[in-house]
Amino acid sequence: MSKPHLSRVSFSLHPTIIGGLDTIADHLQCSRSAVVGQLLASALPAALEIIKALPDSGDSSPAAVRRFRGDSARIIGEQVGRLVSGGQDDLFK
Repeated sequence: MSKPHLSRVSFSLHPTIIGGLDTIADHLQCSRSAVVGQLLASALPAALEIIKALPDSGDSSPAAVRRFRGDSARIIGEQVGRLVSGGQDDLFK
């Protein structure tokens, strides 16, 4: 069986997240990339189902949230918080 083609991505993470990834990778004797890939593969299907059920999040244009800095950090934080909570906050609005 051939290996699937993997895409290389680059992103910035808080040092505490890197520390956690390193701890897991060291314990499992694998790469950070393998840990991130497995964590995302596990969480992504459920997150995609939840996001389909959430209402539109307002101004989430690429210009508004392109980078995780300033106001965009707040917007992204709110959107991801809603995603992680499973949209439960929206049930009572």
